[in-house]
Amino acid sequence: MKRFLRFTALVCAVVLMSLPLFALEETKPEDLPVDADEATVTAGAEPEMPNIKAHPEYSGLVDIKVDFTSVSMSGINSMLGGLSSLAVFPTVSTDKVTMGYSVAMDLGFKFFTGIDLTFGPRLELIGCNAGSFSGNDGAAASLVYTLNTMAFPFMAGGTYTINFPEAPFEASVGIYGGGLYVRAPVSWLETSPDYNLNSTGDGFGFAAEATVSFKYQISESISAGINGGYRAAYAGSVPVPVAVNADGTLKNSNTAFDLGGFLAGINFNMKY
Repeated sequence: MKRFLRFTALVCAVVLMSLPLFALEETKPEDLPVDADEATVTAGAEPEMPNIKAHPEYSGLVDIKVDFTSVSMSGINSMLGGLSSLAVFPTVSTDKVTMGYSVAMDLGFKFFTGIDLTFGPRLELIGCNAGSFSGNDGAAASLVYTLNTMAFPFMAGGTYTINFPEAPFEASVGIYGGGLYVRAPVSWLETSPDYNLNSTGDGFGFAAEATVSFKYQISESISAGINGGYRAAYAGSVPVPVAVNADGTLKNSNTAFDLGGFLAGINFNMKY
């Protein structure tokens, strides 16, 4: 009996000594205690990346601008004022050419990836307010002279666009230069003697423009906004009538057309 009790006590002692080993084998990493800071890091969500607006690569763009523009036209305005010397008119009125509009279209082609720089032509139309002179002597003699101006710059250059990744805006700077074609229809209506004459003078010159645009991105490829800038455009020798010859034909004089001035307006841009 004593031997059995001794054997039983020995077995119990061995079992009790083995329990810590079994407990250590069954313990999993997630069951181990952690401090408060470590628990917060483990349970918290992963930090979100900033939402950056994508600006996909494109191969070209079409940019249309409609602007109000000032024009110098100093040579034409001097000529209009000088018409009063043709006859003595007690009543005279002169409308100078000082303003106009322009419509331009840029066709830009992108040659480099990773930089928003495009090169291509700019086709443009410039129209001005009519310049006129009128005079009468209060009786039979009168003169009404009207000059209209249309100009067509044909230029080439480049546009650099700056994107704002976290906002739907972009800004661009463009510099263009090239040639200029000017067309000037003139109406000469005179009484005593009676003349109803018309002529059209034309000539070539140069043009250059620097523009800045600020646009809102309607979508990834379409944007619209405002623009402004300065234009230098000059044709130095355009024939316009300044008198009537003895045979009843108009006498022309080569006159400078200076269409330089500031411009401001709106634009529409589409990338493809």
